[in-house]
Amino acid sequence: MQIKEILQALPSLSISDQLKIAESALQLVLQEKHSLTKDEQKRQLTRFRNDSYSRLCTW
Repeated sequence: MQIKEILQALPSLSISDQLKIAESALQLVLQEKHSLTKDEQKRQLTRFRNDSYSRLCTW
């Protein structure tokens, strides 16, 4: 799912799901800030995408 699609879907999600997505995004930003290696960044991004997709599919 593309970022644009996620942003468009946010208003239709529950507040709880919106907060989960925001928390996941904040975790990614903080981790990147702490200088993860490129491989670690890729793993985190993949996990974030998979987690977000799973949440959206189960909603």
